[in-house]
Amino acid sequence: MRASAPNRTLAGAELLDSNVETLQTTMDQQDPHPVNSRSWWDYYFQGQWDHYGGSEQTRYFMETLLSHLPEHERAYLTRAPRTILDWGCAFGEGVASLARVFPRSQAAGLDFSETAIDEARGCNAGHEYIWSEDGSILRDFDVILTSNCLEHFEAPLAVLENHLASCNSLYIVLVPYNECPLHPQHRAQFRRESFPVYFQNFTRIHAEPIVTDPHFWPGQQLLIVYGSDRYLREGPDREDSVALVVARLAGRREYRDRAEALEARLREAEQLRDRISLGLRAFQAEFEKQLSVYRSQRAWRAMLAMRKSVYRFGAAESRSLQ
Repeated sequence: MRASAPNRTLAGAELLDSNVETLQTTMDQQDPHPVNSRSWWDYYFQGQWDHYGGSEQTRYFMETLLSHLPEHERAYLTRAPRTILDWGCAFGEGVASLARVFPRSQAAGLDFSETAIDEARGCNAGHEYIWSEDGSILRDFDVILTSNCLEHFEAPLAVLENHLASCNSLYIVLVPYNECPLHPQHRAQFRRESFPVYFQNFTRIHAEPIVTDPHFWPGQQLLIVYGSDRYLREGPDREDSVALVVARLAGRREYRDRAEALEARLREAEQLRDRISLGLRAFQAEFEKQLSVYRSQRAWRAMLAMRKSVYRFGAAESRSLQ
């Protein structure tokens, strides 16, 4: 989880804005690394994270996420051991919360900051922490969660797509909702429609704006839950599982039919383009031909007129000499 200069008082967004400006000025003056780069986060974790209550915010957001999980997904996580990954775990407070709420499961944390992982192993020991230099997830997990991370990326759906490749059942996201203006560290704004209903073999099964404590965030957060086709098909407690899968398959057919129709229209447009191009070339050739004829005829008429003029001039000269 990535914290973004949380408010340290209950005074609301005004003091948060002051904290954000102070943080940005301090980081710009002291740290030459690009914002949100791994080196930037290493520096932030070393000196700014605790100052701005990053660990408290991590814990609060994970507990908020878990308390708002839909009943069926909470039951899935509770009734059997699962493997759960907190992607962007920072100092591991979210991992500790997951392990406490779902004691039968194996919770792990991953971060691309080696500084954060080292701190997590000391601050919240007893869990697996993975340092991944580029953030890649190198093995599969039943459930992947990421809290307040995707907003730091220019192309968050590309990150999500990479995560889904390692996710077996549930993918759970918490991000700022309809954030405006964006925090200086944030690169993307999110609303419900920011997350496609269908993504690879996953279906968005939950989207909920959540009111948050302004001490931690001066606005709402958006909770998104994706379920894999297998999860929806095999979930015995989810009454709408079959309906969702059928709807997904119907959606695929609809998209396929639309794609085929568009391809047919594209082929027609290409054929029309070819005919127009051929017609233009034929017109150009005929135009050049007619122009050449016109020029020849005009030149011939000019030559005849000139010959007549010369003849008349010669005749006039002859008469004058006589």
